Amino acid sequence: ARAGEQGRGFAVVADEVRTLAGRTQESTEEINRMIEKLQACSRQAVEVMNLSRDQAAEAVEQAKLAGTSLATITDAVNKINDMSSHIATAAEQQGQVVEEVNRNITRINDLASHTAADSNETAKTSDALAALAQELASVTDRFKLH
Repeated sequence: ARAGEQGRGFAVVADEVRTLAGRTQESTEEINRMIEKLQACSRQAVEVMNLSRDQAAEAVEQAKLAGTSLATITDAVNKINDMSSHIATAAEQQGQVVEEVNRNITRINDLASHTAADSNETAKTSDALAALAQELASVTDRFKLH
């Protein structure tokens, strides 16, 4: 009877061991599935990180190109500013020359007016001298010996 009882106890223990082994195998399979999922997620994360790294490198390269373009634009704007300054200076100098030319033309006009007035006065004086010369000639003709 004892052997039967021990046999049943052994059977119960063996049954529990089989159940436990089955659960262990299920847990092992579930852990393997989790590990596979983790590995797949890790591979995806690595791919995303690699893609992000590549995109970051491209963004850095584009930022460098943008910096170079901005430097070129800045140089061009500085040159334009310099040229504008030179143009403004030249325009100011030309304005001064035009004013000087205008003053000279006004002086020439005034001198021409004075010269014209003086010429009129000289013409009148010449006419008066001519009249006096004729009068003198006629007076001297009276004193001539005949």
